[in-house]
Amino acid sequence: MNLTLQGQPHERVSVSGDITTTLRVPVGWADRRFRVATSDGTLLLGTYNEGSYRFAVEVEGAAITRVRNTGASDVVTLDWAVEWITISDVEDSALTVRLPEPLPLFGQL
Repeated sequence: MNLTLQGQPHERVSVSGDITTTLRVPVGWADRRFRVATSDGTLLLGTYNEGSYRFAVEVEGAAITRVRNTGASDVVTLDWAVEWITISDVEDSALTVRLPEPLPLFGQL
């Protein structure tokens, strides 16, 4: 019940674990950024630069997400049952801005 993502040559990201596939990184993007979303609610921001892939967690989902730097590229491991995964250009997505809710100091005594 886990998923591993790793950058591959020719602008591809390999997925192994609960789902086994290869995702094509969107081409034609100027800033070399893309997003990966999974069914547990995790949203990753990926960057590609001269054959090297870097990942950062933008939204934490239910999975325990680990990003390991292996030198040339990052390897992402999600420890959770993942039903689906998708990849998109960074411009084709939107995020909700979540502000922290204030805690009541004393409430009704």
